[in-house]
Amino acid sequence: MFPRKKKQEVIVTAIDLSREDPVFSAFDILSEDEKLDVLRVKIQFICEAMSQKHPDAQWIIGWREYGIMGKEGNRTVSREFKNKLKEILQKFVTQHHNLTIIAGTIAVEKQLTPAKRSSNEKVSKIQRSYQDILDIHDVEDSSPDNNPVLRQVKKHSDQFKNLMAAGKEFTVIRNTCYIAVFKNYISVRIRR
Repeated sequence: MFPRKKKQEVIVTAIDLSREDPVFSAFDILSEDEKLDVLRVKIQFICEAMSQKHPDAQWIIGWREYGIMGKEGNRTVSREFKNKLKEILQKFVTQHHNLTIIAGTIAVEKQLTPAKRSSNEKVSKIQRSYQDILDIHDVEDSSPDNNPVLRQVKKHSDQFKNLMAAGKEFTVIRNTCYIAVFKNYISVRIRR
């Protein structure tokens, strides 16, 4: 028989980055660095409070999807911002081993040009993704005429092929939810 583990208290705290919050409009117009400073201060405050009140508990801090966006309502943030955010999250979970941070989904925009060698692998992955979806539906014996989801996939796939044929630069937006855990980093990517 295995020894029983002591039950551990779990404290979940949400950082309010809600669009209904009157303070949000002030947060929304801050620069990316100012947003990171606000977030850093909020997380630090929570960690200090939890260290005092619940030092042996597991702490989980999170915020809503797209709580952090670019300046003035632009949904995407820069890659530099994303990297700084990941550093901040990792710093906190390294300092507080009982902390997990679930950062709401952020969107990062990247320009790809089919002619650039560095873009080729990414372009191939996108093409394979579209083809995989279409192949699955072929096996299921669905036709785009009868399936609205497949019709949309086919439409996007055709638009993507046209972009590739034109050889023009295009934008890829990657949505990622980062979950920072001591000694580990988990990212869940949702591509559009």
